[in-house]
Amino acid sequence: MLKSDMFKFKNSLITISMSEICNIKCKFCYHCEKLYDIDGKNVFLEKKDRKFMTFEVFKNIFDNLDYIFDEIDLTGYGEPVINPDIIKILKYCVENSNNRFKKIFISSNALALGNDLSDKIIDIFKNTHIKLHFLFSINASNQQTYYDVCGSNEYFEVEKNVGYFINKVKERKLDNNIFTTVQMVIVKENMNDVKEFHKKWDCFFKSNNLIYDIEKACACGETIVCEQTPNTIAYIVAILANQKTSNQIFEHVIKNARMDFILENDEESTRINADFNEITDFSKRPACSALWKNPIVGVDGDLYICSRDLAGNYSSGNLQDYKFTELFFGKQMTLWRKNHMLGNFRDPGLCFYCGGYEASLIDDEELKEYFSLYDSIDTYYFYKKRIQTDVLFDYRYVEVNSDIFLEKEKKIFTEFFKSEKKYSNIIFMKNKLPDNLNIESTILPCSYLTDYRYFEKDGIYCGCEKNKLKIEDLTGVDEMLAGDNSKLNYKCLNCVDRLKPLKFSFQKNREKLNKYWFEFTYEKEFFEKKLPDFITQEFDNKFLNSEAAKFRESYIRFLLKYDKNTEVLDKLYNNLLECCDPYLYILLLRALLFNRMFSQAKNILFKLQKIYPTDYIKEFALKFDIFLKTGVFDNEISEKYKKEESLFMLFWALGAAD
Repeated sequence: MLKSDMFKFKNSLITISMSEICNIKCKFCYHCEKLYDIDGKNVFLEKKDRKFMTFEVFKNIFDNLDYIFDEIDLTGYGEPVINPDIIKILKYCVENSNNRFKKIFISSNALALGNDLSDKIIDIFKNTHIKLHFLFSINASNQQTYYDVCGSNEYFEVEKNVGYFINKVKERKLDNNIFTTVQMVIVKENMNDVKEFHKKWDCFFKSNNLIYDIEKACACGETIVCEQTPNTIAYIVAILANQKTSNQIFEHVIKNARMDFILENDEESTRINADFNEITDFSKRPACSALWKNPIVGVDGDLYICSRDLAGNYSSGNLQDYKFTELFFGKQMTLWRKNHMLGNFRDPGLCFYCGGYEASLIDDEELKEYFSLYDSIDTYYFYKKRIQTDVLFDYRYVEVNSDIFLEKEKKIFTEFFKSEKKYSNIIFMKNKLPDNLNIESTILPCSYLTDYRYFEKDGIYCGCEKNKLKIEDLTGVDEMLAGDNSKLNYKCLNCVDRLKPLKFSFQKNREKLNKYWFEFTYEKEFFEKKLPDFITQEFDNKFLNSEAAKFRESYIRFLLKYDKNTEVLDKLYNNLLECCDPYLYILLLRALLFNRMFSQAKNILFKLQKIYPTDYIKEFALKFDIFLKTGVFDNEISEKYKKEESLFMLFWALGAAD
């Protein structure tokens, strides 16, 4: 039963995927093995059992659509017209519409659209109020460009099929019911073919006395085709990982082709004008309309958040088992939408690296009404304030599934709402760290960025195995120490496995630290020595006799690299005996213990106790002294020290030596 009183978003479109299979491989599409403009493989092709939607599955899904849509898209993840049940599905869709939608949209490459199939599709729409918008994704005006973009030599077959379909619509006098678009997705492989594409289809429409116009297609469902303009030539910005570059190519090509007029009416968009490596968790980033207006149904009936969920990781349920409104307005979808409102684009996880697939904004009044009905009006007001300010909201604290945001810290946010002050750091860090904040969480500075340095043949690196960075590419460390993570490399920003720095690292960087980190610092000023910046690139065999020996980061690298080389360790020991650096002492001590160089280890431990007199260092010194006297190693660590990385490192090394 149709829920006519249900809240409805304007311009809503549901995509029901007819196929996961395609008969060509366009370079910019997820049916190509490699990603188009960044390194990596398309996750979509990792699906081993790609298939068509059967009529039975479609019927079950369609009968559970208890919602009014503006449009239904029967395209999805593959080529729709190669689905063996496509005619049966289209007929059932039209004959059982029950006022749930006004228009059906199909996007096809037209390669398999022969005359017989075209006639059958057109026949379905001869006696119905339902409109059909049939878009032909051609992307070239000639055989060579078509091959370069789509990897197929069948350009002339495509051109013939498109011409037959459009002329047949006119012949049957159905151009008030069936609208068509010939489209070019602009990428670097066809950027020099735009003028010829326009010339060819302009000639086609005019020679056949067909009414048409030119448009810039932007997102699903957005078009100017209608009864007055039944045909269009459309140019579309390629939706790519490097979206800014794609936008620039599009604008350059369109201006070159003297079609600037299609750029003039560009409306405000949710799409991010940034390339993949530039995407950060912007405080001002608006919520994506796809979560509200453009769900997609997979071939098995799962309802996904949008067509970008190629791996099928974000389903709110299966439409064969539930009514659409139960899922679309259920707790899971509301949770994901609320995350976007709060600025947490990491849940759903695919949203963070997405440049914004659906470009249209959501109407303010719709958002306000939605959260009044399904959540809290406070969420809407927070969203409006968030996108108007320069505050970095830490997504780990602005939790949507707890009372922290709207209740426990209400006082902070109330003050924030009223204040005109622009906070430069994380908003929740007002007076102290929240009681329930886990200090191991991602908001802490990361030791892999602040302290670790190592050499490779092509330069000096920092970071970890997941994200190795050249020193010259390292950005945002000072901001990170001040409590603002927004300038970090995109992988670091999204990392939940940061290595909490040792206390001396906080002490070393104390002048840069946000004051809220002070409680983690060791109060004694044991690291007063001013060490120069690391500016050398001397390597291995020249190191100990070079200027590089003066630099702390070089020592760290060598202590890690040569921790099993007793000859090099002996030289490092002589160099570092008077360095008064607790971290270097700990690294050296670990290596000396591991290699059973106990006399040197004893001297270093004596130095370490003087400059770093913590209780856990004293505990280790006591156990080490017993070990030297008895040869027996007691590896029990007091409970309160089990999380101390330094102590664990030393116990491990001494245990290995034993």
